[in-house]
Amino acid sequence: MSSPASPEVPTTAFADGSPIPLIGFGTGGAQGPAGVEVIVSALRTGYRLLDTAAQYGNETAVGEAVRRSGVDPAEVLVTTKVAGGDHGREAARTGILESLRRLGLKSVGIALIHWPNPSRGLMVDTWRTLLDLRTEGLVTHAGVSNFRPEQLQELFDETGQWPEINQIQLSPALPRQEPDAFHREHGIVTEAWGPLGTRDGLSEQFALRTVAAKHDVSVA
Repeated sequence: MSSPASPEVPTTAFADGSPIPLIGFGTGGAQGPAGVEVIVSALRTGYRLLDTAAQYGNETAVGEAVRRSGVDPAEVLVTTKVAGGDHGREAARTGILESLRRLGLKSVGIALIHWPNPSRGLMVDTWRTLLDLRTEGLVTHAGVSNFRPEQLQELFDETGQWPEINQIQLSPALPRQEPDAFHREHGIVTEAWGPLGTRDGLSEQFALRTVAAKHDVSVA
């Protein structure tokens, strides 16, 4: 069960009106017993959106953490991603089924195509499989990651279905206004990876450090 001290995380909504937390916990690098403990702590702190991927090699740890956290699994929105090597109709299906096995889940909250992998030319086939899995109830929300607007348009032109979410690199140092506007126009949730701008050195900027010190908080 949830801790009564857990803060309330605000939400936004998918196109169908169902909620998604505005703050999530990325699990890249959280592996093994230590990774399980980190993710358990995040869930007990109040996080309800977890982000993993087949390529992170930690889906087993994420599933174990959900079970050990004491949080109702129905409250946790787990995201995983189809690896680049699993593009294609059957490979994508197998990839998601294997992710479910490692997570120990019967269905996953959000399934994304990790990246378009244009050299293989299979992103539309992979997208069709995610749509099938959503219809079958194995995936609740289907989306993509690192797709450009023209690639999103291709998915829609071929299937008549927009991704529900696109996870892209996005931070105060990289505001990505054009793709965000495209997403808003078509009912696609914009989700950020790297939102704290760590790769861009934002935490070291004098202006941000000054504001953080003024409010007695971390730069993050």
